[in-house]
Amino acid sequence: MVTKATSISSRKRVDASGALQLAGSEGEYPRIFDKKELHEPMDFINAIRTGLPGSSVNAVSDLLQVSKGEMYSLLHITPRTAQRIIRSERLDVDKSDHLVQLMKIHTRCMTVFEDSEKAMRWLKTANFALGEQTPLSLLDTSEGIELVADTLTRIEYGVFA
Repeated sequence: MVTKATSISSRKRVDASGALQLAGSEGEYPRIFDKKELHEPMDFINAIRTGLPGSSVNAVSDLLQVSKGEMYSLLHITPRTAQRIIRSERLDVDKSDHLVQLMKIHTRCMTVFEDSEKAMRWLKTANFALGEQTPLSLLDTSEGIELVADTLTRIEYGVFA
């Protein structure tokens, strides 16, 4: 029993530090991170503190296959504010951090479902474990992101209750 808990804990730690490496190999994440490949947790922290490029908003929207309006809702910004942010050189720390968390959820979905179409369908389908809400609709808060990540871990390990 301890071994299983340690295994899950270790897996979470690897996902937290290296989650973006998986999709980075697909060519999407380096584009979001100024063409840099990030491998260590401090690389992500520094990128967040520096601020992601304004164009990251559209890049993550494309990655998650959601409309610009849906992305703006996830980030709690109006379309007018979004246009200003997108044209800016750098996002603020909060928006940068939120985008990184969204990318981590994308990577977890790809890891768990091993297929982009299945992953995106899961994100956009109401889920009993999430109170009959879509996982995507919960990604606008840190608690929602954590709940979706925990649900993905339960799916990965076959724990449904």
